[in-house]
Amino acid sequence: DEQSINFVPVNLPGDFTSDGNLGPDAGEANRSDFDDFDDYDGWSTTVSTEHGEDAFTLTVEVYYVDENFVPQTTQQSFKKIDVQITSPFLKNSSDELHEYQFDFVRNYYAD
Repeated sequence: DEQSINFVPVNLPGDFTSDGNLGPDAGEANRSDFDDFDDYDGWSTTVSTEHGEDAFTLTVEVYYVDENFVPQTTQQSFKKIDVQITSPFLKNSSDELHEYQFDFVRNYYAD
């Protein structure tokens, strides 16, 4: 977490970035600038492949969850990242667009 000092917060998890401030920090305009997990909150990109431009769209959301993975609006020792992928190439058997979502939970300093 950005608020950690030498990777160790003084107050667990109270020293972590507040829920309303998740996302890139000042000066972190590109993915290559990101230096912690929650910088990806609100990030999106379009990926081109040999199949054409704008083939895949990725959108990301990061938020706090409790030990049962229930979303929270206060700092927790768990953060969850959801990555959503959409593409005209991702269709189901009925030829309807299908959206894929992947998630990952990161436990910072288990209490």
